[in-house]
Amino acid sequence: MKHWLLSKLNSLGARCATHFPRLGAALRPGEPELRWVPHLVRKGDVALDIGANWGPYTHRFLRAGCKVIAFEPNQDLARRLARSLPQVQVESTALSNHVGTATLRMPIMGNGAGVTGLGSIEAPRGGGREIS
Repeated sequence: MKHWLLSKLNSLGARCATHFPRLGAALRPGEPELRWVPHLVRKGDVALDIGANWGPYTHRFLRAGCKVIAFEPNQDLARRLARSLPQVQVESTALSNHVGTATLRMPIMGNGAGVTGLGSIEAPRGGGREIS
């Protein structure tokens, strides 16, 4: 089903790209949400990037002319994001519908590096690194 859908999106994206380049780009596979950002926000909007990681959505929101507030619980990533994009308000915290604290855990690759995109408050299989 997924391959069929991707082939249909590719086909539709290619046909739309001829007459409507921005729409055609938005219909290509990959990270479809990133491609839709310019169509979902307006210049001057305030955009919240929750779980900002290294900032792919933050960058798209900025390119669309938004004021961005990015929330990233991994302090290392939050610092990097704040340094690289000083115009963004970066909050080094997690958001939840519950009041309290939690421990962020990241799985570790064979070389000892943390897999930041897979961070969770649940314990990863095979251990992991904790970030308070």
